[in-house]
Amino acid sequence: GMERFSGGTVQQQLEASMWLSGGIALLIAVMYIAFACCCCRPRKTQGQRRKGEEQQLWTVHNKRYDLTGFVARHPGGVQAIELGRGRNCTTLFESYHSLA
Repeated sequence: GMERFSGGTVQQQLEASMWLSGGIALLIAVMYIAFACCCCRPRKTQGQRRKGEEQQLWTVHNKRYDLTGFVARHPGGVQAIELGRGRNCTTLFESYHSLA
């Protein structure tokens, strides 16, 4: 027969060692995938961030305004003011607001 060691037969120890090695390899693969998914996502460039911020602003006469705090109180309603968000809305603004 096989020699006996304190942890079982040599065959049992080899099998246990193989399972442990496979488990460690699987754990390393899972950790690598988790790291790659969570930490290596494409980050927005400064230009993309700026574009995202600009989409939240209203541009009238080439000046950008953050009117988010005013939207709910806009006398013409939320839908009307939201039409101008994220773009140059000078023409739209002038068509409803007299500057005289």
